[in-house]
Amino acid sequence: MMDTSEIFIKQCDCEEIQEHDKKPLDWSGLQDHYYKGSYHYGILADGSYVYWTGSHFVWLPRQDELQEMVSKTKNYSAWMLDLERDFHKFAREETTTRKIYGIKVTALPINEAESMEQLWLAFVMKEKYNKTWNGKEWE
Repeated sequence: MMDTSEIFIKQCDCEEIQEHDKKPLDWSGLQDHYYKGSYHYGILADGSYVYWTGSHFVWLPRQDELQEMVSKTKNYSAWMLDLERDFHKFAREETTTRKIYGIKVTALPINEAESMEQLWLAFVMKEKYNKTWNGKEWE
């Protein structure tokens, strides 16, 4: 199921991701829309999800769209194998240390992410823009 969580919306609502899409995001482009609690989502003709903030749409890239974004960053020859290798390297090396119950624990990004979309988004932002999520914004 597509990640439509509040945190993923916040992570996607940045210039780097929104500039990549270039789709005209307005009400006329929606094929369908639905409410999830107080959140209003739309689905475009190509299956992409958008979120209405009340003032603008936020494109929520699917995992395949995130993989496509990063595949264009490097000249991957057999890009799926190279992409998979780089993604696994990222997941192993991008660690954080924090205290859980007073004990220092090293956490991989996969432990921080709530979905594969969030994990792939973190990889895209690191690979393309050398940015990491600090819990509030990309820096």
